[in-house]
Amino acid sequence: MELRKNRDSAIELVRVIAMFMIIFDHMLLPVSLPFKSIISQFLNSGVYIFIILSGYLAGKKVITNWIGWYVKKIKRIMIPYWIVILICLTYESIYTHTFNVKMWLVHILDLQGIFGASVTTNPLWFVTLIMLLYLITPVYQWIGCNYRRWVKVLLPLIVVFQIVFAYTTDIGLQYGHNLSWCMAALISYGIGYFLSDVNLPNITLKKTVGITVIAVAVMVLAMLVRNLYDNTPIYDKVVSYDAMVFMSLDIALIVYFIGKYIKGEKSLKVIRLLDRISYEFYLIHQFIIVTIGYSVVKRYSMFVYLIVTIILTLILSCIVNKIKGLIEEKI
Repeated sequence: MELRKNRDSAIELVRVIAMFMIIFDHMLLPVSLPFKSIISQFLNSGVYIFIILSGYLAGKKVITNWIGWYVKKIKRIMIPYWIVILICLTYESIYTHTFNVKMWLVHILDLQGIFGASVTTNPLWFVTLIMLLYLITPVYQWIGCNYRRWVKVLLPLIVVFQIVFAYTTDIGLQYGHNLSWCMAALISYGIGYFLSDVNLPNITLKKTVGITVIAVAVMVLAMLVRNLYDNTPIYDKVVSYDAMVFMSLDIALIVYFIGKYIKGEKSLKVIRLLDRISYEFYLIHQFIIVTIGYSVVKRYSMFVYLIVTIILTLILSCIVNKIKGLIEEKI
């Protein structure tokens, strides 16, 4: 039980599940499946779970040395990111026989979420988003001193901006993540941040079921709104986004509740290993899908494609994680 003393394995399980949800969503792109759009929408909730979890972990401590905190985050987020873009962009430069200076600069400065990524790095828009969320974390900490500021001031203000953006603009981050979606990301981060005051290890089955009932009610309400306002900004850019936030929160809490009862040491070690490389797994998976996965799925079955892609991504994730560790030791 050594692992559980030092780490919350249930939180680690939530992060691992979210990682695999996002990656499976991307892996299923070249695959034909019944109800694929519904499956993809469900798997895409992994993005919201990651954001909620990031807010939760940021809110677990009162930060007094913001410079030191940001330096730590830059090391944790940017070092493996730079290793991966070096791999991806080098491969693309060799494959295309060109050297796109602008693309390299955009990625080095972590601006790909704003100006666009390459074919092997398009999921890395999320790195831009998460660093932006870290930049505004002091605002959440200030509000954290007074919970009412969140409920009565900031949350309504974010929703108002979300509605205004829904009717006025489609700009935002890349790949359809417009400003209304970015407001949903702020809501997700805020929910996670203020959940940090909740003692999650003591969450009961009754509370988990209660939250699930509320989440289901929200999803049913969203579907009713869709019947009335489908293809309108209020549904497409507000209701659908915010309903996904509630569903993702519920999924995270259910996984956490299950994770509390995982006590086998072998299981905990597997969760800990996957959690340790979860970020690197996310960063590198698109490179494996594009360079190897697509050719495998054309020649062999979907099952072979999934297995090969996961195994190769795991191996490369471990390598990137190891290189990151060596660099951190030097600096």
